[in-house]
Amino acid sequence: MDLRKFRHAIALVEGGSFSSASETLHISQPALSRSIQALEADLGQKLFERSTKGVRLTAAGAILIPRARALIRQANEIEREAAQLVSGDAGKVEIGFGPMFSHLPAELIDRCWVKAPSVELQTHILPIERMTAMVMNEELDFFVSDSYAAKTHAELSIEPLAELAVGYHVRPEHPLADHMSHDMAELKAYPLASPNLGEPSDGASTAGWAGHVGCEQLDSLRRLAHRSDAVLLAMDFAVSEDLESGRLVTLKVRGYEDWRSHVAIVRLADRTLSPVARRYCEATRSLFEPADNG
Repeated sequence: MDLRKFRHAIALVEGGSFSSASETLHISQPALSRSIQALEADLGQKLFERSTKGVRLTAAGAILIPRARALIRQANEIEREAAQLVSGDAGKVEIGFGPMFSHLPAELIDRCWVKAPSVELQTHILPIERMTAMVMNEELDFFVSDSYAAKTHAELSIEPLAELAVGYHVRPEHPLADHMSHDMAELKAYPLASPNLGEPSDGASTAGWAGHVGCEQLDSLRRLAHRSDAVLLAMDFAVSEDLESGRLVTLKVRGYEDWRSHVAIVRLADRTLSPVARRYCEATRSLFEPADNG
């Protein structure tokens, strides 16, 4: 069906005459007349009674024109939704975040979702091994985490975002918080509090500690470090508020003076991101860009 002809018929109903409708449509009266005649021929029904006083709907027209209005509304809605999909203002996106980045979903909601709430956004805070598997199975569009576990998968695209310091942090009253350098044996005399980060490539692990609490909720680990002698393993930026306020201090550990995490956006290399996923990927990338203080 030709929606243009239906639009002409609706304009004729609203204008009440060919002259008024043609002026509204910015076409000539003969062109409008030919369009209406063609529509009536397509439908096999006469839609309008013509007279010197104007036009009025036939019985068939009174039934079909309201349905044409509904059809036009649906077509307009499809065009609007298609435009939103192209712009990234609609659709579905699923993003994973490592435990150290559990604050990023809130920032993405503020930057992206609030401006275009038609998007169905799903976020997950998970260990990197789980997120790697989910991206491989196309259950996530992309994830943000340390890239170490993803490097062994040739199918994945790894886009570096930042190198962030990693350290062991304790409350200022902790026996090791003496501003001296310590070795790992001294740290392991106390319990370890850490997200499930896998086995870091530099050899640090959860083995040999006096105890271990593993949790994907960083806030729970922070509270544990505030109230006990547990040693918190975390990226410095993830506990920056605690470090700035003095609620936590970073230990000096021999052999780990320049321990850094290679943070990246990870996704399938051969999968083209949808417009909405691309929009959120670009917003995620911007969260790691240096602030412009100029």
